[in-house]
Amino acid sequence: MPAYFWSCAGYSRKGERPDNEDNYYLDGAFLPEGEEDTVPRTAGLRSKGVAAVFDGMGGEQAGEFASFTAADLLRQKSGELLSARDQDAFRNSVQAYVQEVNAKLRRRGEEMQATVGAAMALLRLKGREAMICNLGDCRVYCLRKGKLSLLTRDHTLAAFLQRRGDLTPEEARTDPRRHALMRHLGSDQGEDALQPFFRRMELESGDRFLLCSDGVSGSLEEAELIRLLGKGSPAAAAKALTEAAARAGSRDNLTALCVQVQLRLF
Repeated sequence: MPAYFWSCAGYSRKGERPDNEDNYYLDGAFLPEGEEDTVPRTAGLRSKGVAAVFDGMGGEQAGEFASFTAADLLRQKSGELLSARDQDAFRNSVQAYVQEVNAKLRRRGEEMQATVGAAMALLRLKGREAMICNLGDCRVYCLRKGKLSLLTRDHTLAAFLQRRGDLTPEEARTDPRRHALMRHLGSDQGEDALQPFFRRMELESGDRFLLCSDGVSGSLEEAELIRLLGKGSPAAAAKALTEAAARAGSRDNLTALCVQVQLRLF
């Protein structure tokens, strides 16, 4: 009987920033607040699971708290996301998680009198199905048979203007409004700002997913993403992507999760 399994590795580094405001969630594991990896964290073959990347905002302790809080709460809520039987149930579980994280970040923001927020990209693999969602500018890609597909939607002002036709893709890539988030965890701009983008897809053996913060995706061209994502083990790919982004001049925190899907016969 055929079954789909996945393995994954995550790597996060502070890059040129004084602190690491990124975090990730990998099958129950995430980084202590503000820390970075010295070696990729790996998860062996799994039949189902949840992975996510978070990019904190607000500076120093605010951003670190936001990304850590989102990862920690995902650990508590991952069972609900995994048990969701269909797309509607998954959406409802994600939305409940988003609302709870948002409330925690809003309370801390009021205490600090500062913005405390985070972008998020999340992937659930179960059976032959992938569920993807995001808020902000963290991304999920899929590399399938040499072709790279972006599965998420950036919630930035520049991306919105591009979708409206006011900016070309080339203009949006360098426009200063590419960093202005219209949706994110910790928002006080109403329910619309807390509506994730969702996507569902069927898996194929050999699929390789990349979840990353914008420090990685904003620094590497598509050809380089394809070359590095498809090379070596998930751990080697995750580390190579962050190192390449640093060499390309990224001054942001750098986080990448690489997920490998394979079909096994029993």
